[in-house]
Amino acid sequence: MNKYGFSLMEVIVSALILTLATGGVLFIFSTEKGAVSRTGRRMQAMDFARQTLEQLRNKVGADTWPTGGDIS
Repeated sequence: MNKYGFSLMEVIVSALILTLATGGVLFIFSTEKGAVSRTGRRMQAMDFARQTLEQLRNKVGADTWPTGGDIS
């Protein structure tokens, strides 16, 4: 660097480094956004499955089964 300021090459290299760093950060954010979205859908599916199993368990528990006696 001379006493008058930055050279063109220094500005270009700095811009390139800044661009690569920004691109990396944006890539990480977009990847994490997709992971969060998938996790949300998975949680919804698990909640739905839990509710369905609970309903089935309640229906089976509500039925009365003969425990003895004559069957006609």
